[in-house]
Amino acid sequence: MQFLTAITLVKLLKEHYGKRLSHISLSPLMPGSGKCILDDVYVSPKICSVDINPMGKRKNVYQIGSYEELFYSSNKLNRKIFIQGEPGCGKSTFTAKMVLDWCIASNAATQETQRRRFMDIEKLKIFKFIFYISLRDSGDQNEVVEMMKDQIIRKLFSTAKHEQACKLIETIMTTEECLVILDGWDEWTDPHCKEPVPVLVESYQHCTVLTTTRVWKMKSRYMKDSDIGTLLELEGVLDPRELSEVLLSRLVGEEELYEKRAKFHFFITQHNFNQLIVSPVMLSVMVCSWIDEIHVKGSLCEIYSVLLECLFKKAAEEDTCISDPLQLSCLENKVCLQTNIEHLKCLSKTAFCLLFSDCRERSVVFTDKELSKFMSKQEKAFALKTGIITERECSTLTKESSTLCFFHKSVQEFLAAIHIAINSSVIQEDIARYLNVFPDAYLYIAQVFISLCGLNVIAASELSGLMDEHNDFFLSGFQKIICDGYKEAKSNEHDDSDINLKLSIFYFADHFNTDNLRKILMKNTSNVRFLHVIPVDTERSAPTYRRIYRSDDSDTSDTEKDKGTRDYFFDLDQIDVHEIVRASSHCLEHLEGVDEIPIDLLSKCKKLKQ
Repeated sequence: MQFLTAITLVKLLKEHYGKRLSHISLSPLMPGSGKCILDDVYVSPKICSVDINPMGKRKNVYQIGSYEELFYSSNKLNRKIFIQGEPGCGKSTFTAKMVLDWCIASNAATQETQRRRFMDIEKLKIFKFIFYISLRDSGDQNEVVEMMKDQIIRKLFSTAKHEQACKLIETIMTTEECLVILDGWDEWTDPHCKEPVPVLVESYQHCTVLTTTRVWKMKSRYMKDSDIGTLLELEGVLDPRELSEVLLSRLVGEEELYEKRAKFHFFITQHNFNQLIVSPVMLSVMVCSWIDEIHVKGSLCEIYSVLLECLFKKAAEEDTCISDPLQLSCLENKVCLQTNIEHLKCLSKTAFCLLFSDCRERSVVFTDKELSKFMSKQEKAFALKTGIITERECSTLTKESSTLCFFHKSVQEFLAAIHIAINSSVIQEDIARYLNVFPDAYLYIAQVFISLCGLNVIAASELSGLMDEHNDFFLSGFQKIICDGYKEAKSNEHDDSDINLKLSIFYFADHFNTDNLRKILMKNTSNVRFLHVIPVDTERSAPTYRRIYRSDDSDTSDTEKDKGTRDYFFDLDQIDVHEIVRASSHCLEHLEGVDEIPIDLLSKCKKLKQ
């Protein structure tokens, strides 16, 4: 038998990654769903280092633009790296590009690049091997080595060489510098409910582990700050204009490209979409819908409904009359969705049932048998034809012959939100039970909640109450989820009287949208368990006040302003803090940064920690 060598393994890995990672779908809306070479369309990401202070607070401090900054601190390799980011921001694309850069790093002739950032691909040569693992495809495993057997060894080697290949990798990971990339931690849950992250044995001391995930997962109660190592945040593309021009160049002819680019950039500026389009997924939908003269207003629900409308057109039969339309504002003018309403309901129910399944390792990637519980063969065929659900053959020995998944988890979450919006009884039935089984899942369902705020804010208000009940410790991440939901509700023009999102823990600081947070506080004056006010200038002690005034408050005297109220970036104007303490005296547990509260009023707060 011919013995495998490290040189052979490197060669096979590079060939494998070249086939698996070198092409990317430019957009799910592109005609023919064609794929492009990643290098041809890649745009540099915006990545920031996240500082975690001793109190656990996190703040983006500076941008990084090179592999050296990513992998090294004080000339030492960072052994444990987490890259967090919101849905569709480009985490998987960035790691794919990193692997492809490693594949060519040893070839001096290919090192020249036009990129402004992450040009130093020679730094990747420190890693003799890179092992890329997609965690969404390893939901039934909790050990990294077992994942590697499934996703790498069984795809590179015949069955007869599996044992020899496993021994070779064992030796390599013990003695050589290796990079293990775990992509999509938020799409993985330990099937044994024991480990917060996939297990890599400590004897692999030369291994660097880079994990990508959504932001909420990094704020899970099971993730200790001391276990994080290096934390980075990928905020989207560094130059959305550049990516939009790449997209446009593949949609319009060269003779009209200049004019179309100018008009699209004007459209983005006119509607103040600059913050929204940093997400590659959102930008691709915006470009494609604009080309089709479908001008969206900026609501996430509207953008996802445009995406679904375009995908449904791939599989829909001839238009039929709309018999029983869904009364959701973002679907009002979506003819294809409304005329295929039963297919939409089926997809939505399927997305919901899988996402809220007790078998969490099968909630994102599932088998045909599991899908058949919710879809007939005809419904499955329709879903596959639209591209909303994709099917992949498996070449492993531990899984069935094929697996299926929604083409992007955020689409599954939006569809699940539609199901909740039209079947709100599932909140107290299925979701309440789910949150009792998985107490930390109120963060996991954040995107579902935010979408629901746009679709049916009355149902979302009810769901926020359940989520708030499970937020039993101080976590500013949950506050951001509620604020994002409020923003989505306003984007969909819901009445203020219907927006009654529940939040009991309030943390006012300079990095929050305090205008929306103030409005949410006014809806929760009798629900406050935790009120913490942090001044912008932390060098000075918190000022004494009854009201917190804005610096431009015309009714406030200069003497009052000089007491320190100008030190606060946020705005609690018109809020009577005394009244909040009085109304929440039955549940208030923590009060900080607010002085001059009468002792007799504080004495009524039996749960307040003195």
